[in-house]
Amino acid sequence: MTNSKLTNGAALLITLAFLLASGWLLYAFGLTGDKAWDRAVVVYNALTSVGFAAVGVLLGTKVQQVNVEKANGEADKAKADAARKADAIKTALTEMGKPPAAAVDEAGGGIAPLTHAQIILRQALQ
Repeated sequence: MTNSKLTNGAALLITLAFLLASGWLLYAFGLTGDKAWDRAVVVYNALTSVGFAAVGVLLGTKVQQVNVEKANGEADKAKADAARKADAIKTALTEMGKPPAAAVDEAGGGIAPLTHAQIILRQALQ
């Protein structure tokens, strides 16, 4: 079991215990005299702080999970973009090392290797 699942499980158990205790306190002391109700309110306030913390953990982990998934998606896009640009740079460097007659433009004519490398880099960086 991972730490996240353990944390979520513990927070869920605490939340359920809080709800059960709240219901029991309301049922047991809600219709009785003032003294018993005063004591029940003190206990309820203590349970409320723990219960709200547990609910906060549950909600917080869900929000963070969404943020992590979004960040992972953006990182994957950045890696793919970096790989594409690295390939373009390698291709441009290869083109720069070719003799002038080896580079051919779309019309079938020769172009300078440096010019061809510049075209490749411009296309990659757009």
